[in-house]
Amino acid sequence: KLLEQDPDLGLWFECCAKSFRLRKDHLFAEKNEQNLLTSMLNAGVEEVITACGNCFEQLNSFAADKLRITMIYDVLDGFDNVAASDGWTIHHPCFARKNTQQHAGVFRLTDQYGISLKNRNQQGHPLSCCLYNTSKAQQQRSALKQERLLTYCAHCVMSFQSDIPTRHLLQELLGSNKDWTAPGRIGLFANYR
Repeated sequence: KLLEQDPDLGLWFECCAKSFRLRKDHLFAEKNEQNLLTSMLNAGVEEVITACGNCFEQLNSFAADKLRITMIYDVLDGFDNVAASDGWTIHHPCFARKNTQQHAGVFRLTDQYGISLKNRNQQGHPLSCCLYNTSKAQQQRSALKQERLLTYCAHCVMSFQSDIPTRHLLQELLGSNKDWTAPGRIGLFANYR
C-alpha cells in the first residue's frame, strides 16, 4: 500500500548511532550523523518514515531542517493485514524500554497484522542492550538461541542476528522473506521485497 501511494518509496536500514551517543561516543555519533544525512540528501531523500524511535529522535535532532521525519507506525495504522506470523519474542530497544506510547503503537500493529508475541505481557526484558558484551548479556543471548526475536531497531537486528534468529518488525509488516545482511543498509524497496 505504501508503494502504491508513493512509487519512489525506498527502505534505508542504517543505524542512526543514537545508541553510541547514549554511550558517550559523541565523535562516532557525529561522524555517522553527517555521513547518514549526506547519503540521504545525495540520494534525493525528502522524507524519512522511520520505524525506530531512536532514529525518529536522532534524525529530528540533526536533520529536521532538511528532511521530513515521520514514524511508520502512524503511517501503517489502518492498512490491511499483510501476513500473520506466530511465536516471536519482542525486543524493545533501549530507547523504548520504558516508553509505553511506543509499546502501544508496536502492539497495535502486531495485533492488527496478526503477529503474536510470546512475551508481550511479561515484566522485565529478556535481553540487555545490543551493545553490551558482558557475561550476563552473553547468557541472555544464549538463552534465546532457539527463539525468534523481533525488534524495531536496525542496530539491534545487526547485533543480535549472529546469535539469535532476529528480524525487524518492518520485515514482517511488509512481508519480506529476505534476511538482513551486513552492513545493514538496504537500498530500494523493490530490491528488498
